[in-house]
Amino acid sequence: MTSGGVNFLTSHLVKLPKSTRERILESEFSCQALLSSLTPLAKQYALRLTFSLCASESLVNTWPADTKVAKAKHKRAIKELVDLGIWTKKSSKRQEKNGVVVVREASGTSSSSSAAAAGGGGGGSSS
Repeated sequence: MTSGGVNFLTSHLVKLPKSTRERILESEFSCQALLSSLTPLAKQYALRLTFSLCASESLVNTWPADTKVAKAKHKRAIKELVDLGIWTKKSSKRQEKNGVVVVREASGTSSSSSAAAAGGGGGGSSS
């Protein structure tokens, strides 16, 4: 249940230490629960990267419509994914100015895709 846009599960998870969140995201069931608790836009963004696992920050910034409201929702969705550790921002030698959104890899593999995937933890971000 959400109240004013804040979900109990996600609000609790962001308060946990990063190592604890990572352990939680190793569970398929935890990832499914987290995915279902994301805001609709954050869920859509997480699912967009389920199979590609990464995207440039400049690409992610093209996703919202060119309106003030859409850009504000976009920023909130990105913040939600970053705060939960589903997305992380990694710099690339090729793209020093543009970060690369990378979905958190589970147990050193590249087979997970954010809490969005039914089994791997997530991680990636842009602004």
